[in-house]
Amino acid sequence: MRSYAINSTGLVYGNTLEFTAGEVSSTKDNTGVSWKIYPNPADDQINITFGEALPSAEITLYSMNGYQIYHRSYNSVSEILINSCDWPSGTYTIVLNGAKTKQTKQIIIQR
Repeated sequence: MRSYAINSTGLVYGNTLEFTAGEVSSTKDNTGVSWKIYPNPADDQINITFGEALPSAEITLYSMNGYQIYHRSYNSVSEILINSCDWPSGTYTIVLNGAKTKQTKQIIIQR
């Protein structure tokens, strides 16, 4: 994609951006970390399970406006339960940060 801008003196600036299609909600990355989020859509609780226990992990959730609404660090974790009963309906991004991985998925909260 190409974008252009013209400044006040009439000088044109251009940028070329490249996008690579990918799957945001994949269950496995190059490090072999397998994880599931369910139910999706969710209501009062989000369940996150891992194929095998992770020695350490951070889970952060963001609203579609970019606000961080949840963050927690875990040690030796294979399952995480997150209470979402106070969150408004909408789409949220979940970021998993581990020692050798950083992955994102989306979840829908539906009332």
